[in-house]
Amino acid sequence: MITFSSKSNILFSLLLGLVFISSCKKDDETGIKPEGSTFCYSVTVQGETYSDIIDGKDLDINSDDFYEIDLGFKFNFCGTEFDKLFFGFDYGPTFSYEISGDITDATGFELLPFGALFIDQTSNDLQYKIEGDDGDRIVIVEWNNFEFGVGQQDPYRVNFQMRLFEKTNEIYFHYGANNVDSTEFKSNQFYFLPIGLYSTNGTDGLYLSGKTDDPKVIKSPTVGLDTWPLDGTLYIFK
Repeated sequence: MITFSSKSNILFSLLLGLVFISSCKKDDETGIKPEGSTFCYSVTVQGETYSDIIDGKDLDINSDDFYEIDLGFKFNFCGTEFDKLFFGFDYGPTFSYEISGDITDATGFELLPFGALFIDQTSNDLQYKIEGDDGDRIVIVEWNNFEFGVGQQDPYRVNFQMRLFEKTNEIYFHYGANNVDSTEFKSNQFYFLPIGLYSTNGTDGLYLSGKTDDPKVIKSPTVGLDTWPLDGTLYIFK
């Protein structure tokens, strides 16, 4: 059984109310972004072997909590520097939030490497690690064996990571093994949130839509990917 918190319902309702914009442009150097977007990031897609992090720091799973990570450096996100990362069990990471638990990212964006509401189970493994030397550090957050599903007997299990790069201010969403049934996923797609950079004001954003290996990039998250990203899929926001 999937449990939806009140925060999940608010977010789900907000997503349904936004307007779909399908046009996009592509630049060989900067990647893909929606037509007319002034947002500082664009997206490229690559294939790269997925590897679990080793000796990461475990975080206890609790659907009611937000987690805080000290990055150890200043990450420049669209001109504003942040040194902490916050995220919840069902919510994409953000650089700030209110004590009430509602996401109020000062930048107006939430990082969204997953497009699902997860089931609160002890089999889920959430951890992070900071690698590299000063000036070239990488923060890696890993969601291992996370479960989600809509009505099927056995929940889907997925593995993925998010990386923040100190030197380049790039953001990576990297996906590992999963057992998602693409046909069932498509038939229940309204239960799944798009992957990308979520705009809290709905005026700009980078959301992936359509094919996982050749997605459209849209401003508003009304249509997500056709299925969960395949093993090895890497989305680079730069």
